[in-house]
Amino acid sequence: MRWSLYLGAGLGWIYGGSQVTTNRPLALLYFCCGLLSWTFMEYAVHRWFLHRHNMIASGSDPLRCWHRAHHATPEAPHRLPLPLPFSLTGYAMCLIVAWSWSQTWPLAGLAATGWSLGYLAYEWLHRMYHLGTPQHRISRALRRHHLIHHYAEPERAFGITTPFWDLFFWTWPRHRAPLTLATEQKKWLRR
Repeated sequence: MRWSLYLGAGLGWIYGGSQVTTNRPLALLYFCCGLLSWTFMEYAVHRWFLHRHNMIASGSDPLRCWHRAHHATPEAPHRLPLPLPFSLTGYAMCLIVAWSWSQTWPLAGLAATGWSLGYLAYEWLHRMYHLGTPQHRISRALRRHHLIHHYAEPERAFGITTPFWDLFFWTWPRHRAPLTLATEQKKWLRR
């Protein structure tokens, strides 16, 4: 459902934006800013909210409870996607911030479409990291980066779709491979 929701909204914004916005470079800039804002939001929420105080979660904090459960059982398929109310809140925040900058809904919608593309990439990559078998060198490197976060250094490697912010904020992992039991390490790194 979430894929059709975000893709449908994105296609609608792209169509509407192309009909109204004549400044194509500006439209592309808003789209790219939306995509970049997803990568930063993903890093910031993951690092400064979900891992604050070593993931102390309470019943009144459902997003942190969800994240703590994901760390407890990273391979559980139902723990991989971000709960829809939280992703919709992020989408709405991106749309409102982009509208406050542009003062036009078509440009704001294009930024939200970029954000959505980043979010959908997160959903797909995160699922592949935990349940799939990456086929390409880049996807294997991204997977290794994320699994280091799960199995070796939970206070590092917060970037999921891109490790850029880990470089920028000095949270790049110190280990080259997830440090788990040897059998688990071989299982994860050779997939």
